[in-house]
Amino acid sequence: MNVVFVYGSLMEERVLSTVVGRMPAFQPGLLLGYTRYAIKDRVYPGIRTTKPDDKVTGLLVSKLSDEEIRRLDSFEDDDYDRVEENIFTENGEAHRANVYVWKKELEAELKPTLWDYDKDFMPHVEEYVANSKRFAEHGYSWDFDVDTTAKE
Repeated sequence: MNVVFVYGSLMEERVLSTVVGRMPAFQPGLLLGYTRYAIKDRVYPGIRTTKPDDKVTGLLVSKLSDEEIRRLDSFEDDDYDRVEENIFTENGEAHRANVYVWKKELEAELKPTLWDYDKDFMPHVEEYVANSKRFAEHGYSWDFDVDTTAKE
């Protein structure tokens, strides 16, 4: 079984369960050495490696099948690389997990500001949940018109 660390739109349980196809097991997790940035004209974040003491909070999602990982790969699209990192749980245990990291060649699209779940994502959550359902209905593919930009 596979393990993934999510830190953006997939922390919303309705998005996670729609993309995976069920509600998987998860617990709070912490990724060290990365920073979560807002992305220009997007409501979801990207992370990049930064200083060793920087940290990103999120969810450690476990017991995922290979098919569920393929769905997550498709959901994250070509803007992210999937890498393995250590994720720390509340009891201090380290777990190896897949993490989707914003591609280095796309760094110019990252804002200098940090992404905030409540401020940057929650105002758009219903639209994002609806787009996630359309993603699942289209065979876990983004092959339909979707607006992922942030509307002011």
